[in-house]
This record gives sequence, structure tokens and C-alpha cells, in this order.
Amino acid sequence: MSEPTDPSTPVADPAVLGLVDDATLEAGWLGGLVGTRAVPDTEAPAALASTTGSTVTAPPLTLVVTGGAGQVIGPLALLAKRGVHPAGLEVSLRDSGDPLGNARRVVAAVDSARAEGLVPDEMPVWVVMTPDEAGHGWLAAADEVTMSGLHLGLPTHAPGLLPSMVATWIDAALDRETPFRCTGGLDTALTGPERVGWLSLLAATTLAFDGAGGSEVTAALLSPDAEHLLGLEPHRARRWFRSFASARPEAVAQEAAGLGLLSLV
Repeated sequence: MSEPTDPSTPVADPAVLGLVDDATLEAGWLGGLVGTRAVPDTEAPAALASTTGSTVTAPPLTLVVTGGAGQVIGPLALLAKRGVHPAGLEVSLRDSGDPLGNARRVVAAVDSARAEGLVPDEMPVWVVMTPDEAGHGWLAAADEVTMSGLHLGLPTHAPGLLPSMVATWIDAALDRETPFRCTGGLDTALTGPERVGWLSLLAATTLAFDGAGGSEVTAALLSPDAEHLLGLEPHRARRWFRSFASARPEAVAQEAAGLGLLSLV
């Protein structure tokens, strides 16, 4: 396990500063690479207990709701009783057959939690979309989420994703001028046979924001040329692509260091 790094002295490039939500809960700050700990609601009590009495400040929590809309308030209330206020909240849509109806239920649940004082206005809420094509129902759900002031979560953890599909998700987020967060699966910088790469996604987002078409964005997602992707100014994507959950944060850190984006001391 790495020794935590004081977040007041980050050594991460802006392209990767706070890019990772640590799903191991143990990596510390990794020179500023880690922004939060992605904690499932089922593990929140244990995560809090592990830092009780510690002299080291741990990254804040992004609370990941493992159930549906009906499970939003309970975990937030539990944390509030312990004086813990998450840095973010993730809730997933689970009904591919009715994504719009599902989105409305999630929005209503978040509104109820907000009315109880459990979701401050400044807390980002990430609604993870279903891992489907961005068709009419998917886009209608995205509209419902973003018009309610919530943000999109992209299900990059899903196996066998087509980069062309991911490109349409990026486009949908940018069309709605909303930041997005990715659920995982981005543990390598470059896209591989089964997963999209985090550097690939940063570069593709920059291109999409600059007005590139879907084929060019997809090509960036598939590019094996890290130097080319670094030349696309991936730091500019962070306005939109905020972070991703990783179960291998130290591996991400090592690769980021090899690309000159992080100094591991």
C-alpha cells in the first residue's frame, strides 16, 4: 500500500489531478492522482472505521449506491449521523427497457434526499446510464438527468464496449454541457481489446469538445500512439471528464508516471 501524499502538495499534471476515484479505499492520494475513494454503500461503515483515529487525512468519499432509487436516502442518512458528508454520489440506472422512467425515479429519490438536507447543492450526483446505444430512450433519460441538475455517469466498466458507442456517450454529455464520470474499466492508458483507456478517453473528449466528428473521436479512442494523444492536450478534457473509479489505482499511477503526467516520490 502506498503512503498517502499530502493533497496540498500535488505532483500530478492537471490532466490526471484527481482523475481516479480509488475503489480499493487504501491507495491514499498518490501524488494527487486520487481525488476520492469510491465506496459502495455496503462498505461505507467499514471504510469509516478504517480511518477513525488515523493521523493521515484520507481522500473524501464518493458514495456508490448499490441498489436502485429506493436505496439513496438510507446510506446518506447513516453517513450524516456519523458527521460524514460525501464528496459525491453515484446512482445507476438499472432498467434498460425503460431508462426514462428509471431516470425519473432516481431524480425523485435525489430530490427527496436533498429536501432532507442529505444532498447539498454543491454535491455532484452522477447517474450512471445503462451500457446501451445512445438511442431515443437513452437520450431521453440523459435529458431527464441533466435537466434536473444531475450529471451523467458512463458505464465504462461494462465488458466488451465498442469505442464507437463510447464516442456517442461522450457526444451526448457534451451536447448537454454536463460533466461526466466513468464507472471503471479504465485501468490502462490506452484502449485494449476489452476496455477503453483513460488517456484515450481524455484525448477523445478533447477532440469531441473541439467539434470533431464521431469517426475522429472513435479513432482517438482506438489510437495506440500515446505521444499523439498527449499532444491533443488531454488536460482540457477535465472540464468534462471528471474522474473514473479504479480498482488498480497504483497501476494507473505507474503508467501516468511513465507518461510524464505524475511524479511518484
